[in-house]
Amino acid sequence: MDIRLRGRVANRGKAAGEALISHKPFSFMQADLSTGMVYQPGHEFHGKSIKDKVLIFTTGCGPAGYHLFVLKNSIAAPKAIINIRPFYQQVGDAISSDLPMMYGFGLNVLDIIQTGDWVSVDADNGIITVKKKS
Repeated sequence: MDIRLRGRVANRGKAAGEALISHKPFSFMQADLSTGMVYQPGHEFHGKSIKDKVLIFTTGCGPAGYHLFVLKNSIAAPKAIINIRPFYQQVGDAISSDLPMMYGFGLNVLDIIQTGDWVSVDADNGIITVKKKS
């Protein structure tokens, strides 16, 4: 059974991919610009690639710079971003990188979605659909 959640849209678009979850804030400055591999010790994303994932984390942090834009242009970016609370710099980066971004689901999506679940993001209509991994 699929789970459908309605949220707020930070940037429109549609994408689908495997979920990668973190209960901590995340800065794209911690990802290798050519591979998407995260090298932030102690972070749940450490040692994992964000490339082609639907990233789901609490909020952004730190200076965002141009990292998400470079990740997108080097084909190492995530497919979409889902946050509990949006971080204004990452919203701007999602817009300039043309990546779907949503937040504000009225509940903690980190309690519902797990790493490995398949998530379809329809930020044109403010809906995500979660297919639980077996």
